[in-house]
Amino acid sequence: MLDVHVDQTHNIDVVARAVITWLESSQSRWLLVFDDAYTSVLKQKYLPSRGCGNIIITTHNAILGFQNTVINIDEMKLSTDDLLSLLPSGDVDSPDIINMFDNHVLLIDVAGVYMRTVQLSAKNYIGEYDPETMFNNETIISAIGTDYPRTIYTALSIDKLQDSSRKLLHYISLLYPGDISIGMLNMLVCKTDKINLLILDLITLSLVRVGRGTISIDRSIQIIVRSGLQNDQVCELCNNLISVLPSGNECHIAHINMIIFSHKNKPPDPEHRRRSSKRKLE
Repeated sequence: MLDVHVDQTHNIDVVARAVITWLESSQSRWLLVFDDAYTSVLKQKYLPSRGCGNIIITTHNAILGFQNTVINIDEMKLSTDDLLSLLPSGDVDSPDIINMFDNHVLLIDVAGVYMRTVQLSAKNYIGEYDPETMFNNETIISAIGTDYPRTIYTALSIDKLQDSSRKLLHYISLLYPGDISIGMLNMLVCKTDKINLLILDLITLSLVRVGRGTISIDRSIQIIVRSGLQNDQVCELCNNLISVLPSGNECHIAHINMIIFSHKNKPPDPEHRRRSSKRKLE
């Protein structure tokens, strides 16, 4: 234990300051892990600036890596054998699932859980796959736990975005994932918002990538973002998108219509069912 004179009556800032003072003055070696740091303000407030130790920071914020040794997890790829180990063994079609999900470990892992739970072959899984129900499927939830989808959503730091940036991300999650026009997105946000600043928020958390006048987003991130939305929210956002999309965006429109169809045919959200039942009782 650290020789720090604080107790549960002190607020977090007092405790943090006492711990930092100890770390900076101690001659002992120490290792400090700061999990999910999302702004430089937190880094300045809660991390020591000197001492005989090392600091590991996990973050989606690319700026926090400036002038530090960075291990970019996006660049760490599992081998095909490692990915196959996430799926039921002995299925000759398993490599097709890896190709379908473009080596995304999260999606392959969830596929493996589902296939083992319902004893489904890779070929049948591909035939039945519906991206809109990946994190809402009752069989998956019962197998991996009700907190799993929310944990994934939280791990991406989506809740830490400012409201305008999060709403823009919601729209992006409903579009075809590649080459999304920034000019088109500009029509979706409030006039007082600067689209470039909102996109910078998303880039900082590694949620989107920027090209020449366009952005792109991983399909897996889109699915995770949509898993945090209720059916009526998805339909409303889709209708807003269709109303502003200029001609020549048939690819986006077809993608949006597919999502609308999927969500209109989904069961109501559990919370919506509870609200409806409560109104009937009243």
